[in-house]
Amino acid sequence: MSTVHLPLAQSTSEESIDRDAIAGDLSKLITGQVRFRDHDRRLYSTDASIFQVEPIGVVVPANVEEAATVLKYCADRNIPVLPRGGGTSLAGQCTSRAVVIDLSALCRRVLSIDVAKRIAHVEAGITVDEVSRVLAREKTNLFYAPDPATSAQAAIGGTIGNNAAGARSIRYGRTSENVAGVDVVLSSGERTWLEPGAGRRDPIALRLARGVANVCIPHAAEIRDRFPKTIRRNAGYGLDMIVNQLVGGVRVEDLDLSPLICGSEGTLAMVVGAKLKLHPLPIGRGLSIAAFSSLNDAIDRVSAIVATRPTAVELIDDVVMEAALGNLATRPLVELLPKINGTIPRFVLYVEYTAEKSLDEIDTGFAALRAVCRDAPIAEYRDSDSLARAWTLRKAGEPLLHSISAKRKPQTFVEDNAIPLENLPRFVREFQQIVKRHNTTAAYWAHASVGVLHVRPLIDVHDPNDRMIMRSIAIEVADLARDCGGVMSGEHGDGRIRGPLLERFFGPRLMQVFRDVKEVFDPAGVLNPDDIVAPGKIESITQRLRILPDDREITVPHVETFFTYD
Repeated sequence: MSTVHLPLAQSTSEESIDRDAIAGDLSKLITGQVRFRDHDRRLYSTDASIFQVEPIGVVVPANVEEAATVLKYCADRNIPVLPRGGGTSLAGQCTSRAVVIDLSALCRRVLSIDVAKRIAHVEAGITVDEVSRVLAREKTNLFYAPDPATSAQAAIGGTIGNNAAGARSIRYGRTSENVAGVDVVLSSGERTWLEPGAGRRDPIALRLARGVANVCIPHAAEIRDRFPKTIRRNAGYGLDMIVNQLVGGVRVEDLDLSPLICGSEGTLAMVVGAKLKLHPLPIGRGLSIAAFSSLNDAIDRVSAIVATRPTAVELIDDVVMEAALGNLATRPLVELLPKINGTIPRFVLYVEYTAEKSLDEIDTGFAALRAVCRDAPIAEYRDSDSLARAWTLRKAGEPLLHSISAKRKPQTFVEDNAIPLENLPRFVREFQQIVKRHNTTAAYWAHASVGVLHVRPLIDVHDPNDRMIMRSIAIEVADLARDCGGVMSGEHGDGRIRGPLLERFFGPRLMQVFRDVKEVFDPAGVLNPDDIVAPGKIESITQRLRILPDDREITVPHVETFFTYD
């Protein structure tokens, strides 16, 4: 396949866009909201990352058919498009100079629930928590397993785009293992389902399957060799999941392309719906919290703890703990933690066990944990109130870090490495050495059960020297992850922060394979075009930041305030 030259969203200059004309055309085509005013563009210029890029405009379609209409209109005119859900992305993949199609406001229905088949058909804009509420309200005794910390805001379409997972993926897998099919719209305006056997029913799906197979088969050996073997991996496109099907004997017309859409960050197709796989609710849950005096001591126990077959193993460190103690809402929750010699521990591991058939399964798990952590203080909880309060503390980890008022704050740029458990202690020790060499520290918490470390070095992004340090740490940590058999992203994706390092990680040949796959789905190159296949140079990691949206400092006059707004 020939090399594809994709347009970059940032190449769409202010002068080349007739915003009023686009807004006028779209207002005639749809009944939903067309929001191209300055205020609306600013609202959608950020996600949960450190970046800020003002979009061309925002469209809130009244239904998925209108979303398809908007995408086709833009593609026909080579206007970049960014599908968007809750905007909880941490890598900047929800920021682009594009027309944003916001599916989270009006495209959020549960269309059907098949209890017997354990399948829920939902629209892309519904949040993970709302799916859970509907399943509970309908008394299905079923649940949807992926549970990112932002489940209250994260839209299903966004979790598919990021291949989100959450704390319990060691038991239930990632989003790619929990979708039975995805309903997508291509930049051509065509709509199709991607699921097992879709190529037998729909010529559009068959065309895509043939195109992807033709791209992947010549590179199958390199894909299988270069892709990490970690439980969590979310860098580039999930070509290994396609190659594994083909090598395993799946015929092209039966090829399931939905795993490829998972983690594609809106660059291949716009997800407008999905069939979610559901699981029976466990009859009980139990949580053990083990306390440790050092990070390395906690990390060294993870492999042995995972062998006790928990549902989740989560790490919280002293930086998060200190922030929790300084917060009125979370301070009482810290009392749930076991103490070391009468004091609050610096590091804890949450270890959850579930009972599927008998509550004795929780007792067995608790006993196994005590056996492998004989010298660690442990608190055990079974009641729903304590469990809810404890998990509230864990989910508050990332927001709590925003309360740190020092100039150097925990920054999101190397926060999602996924490492094989046997190499996790080495990775942590060498990571500590990297940040120490750069005269800073880091906050650590993790989905330790699957080797995913959410580490945030403390950086002052206002300081040009610290921005140089930020780039250096990003490169060194990416190399370390590769050397440890891991990957730069386990669930948060590439976006603006890791995209520039993809070629360094995968090599130029696989980067071209990514571009060729993109061409199969989006030959116009309009879907989130500067993400994954066409990232910026390494220097772009510290460009388009919120504090430097036009790559120049924002001058703010000093104003005396009662509260601190650092």
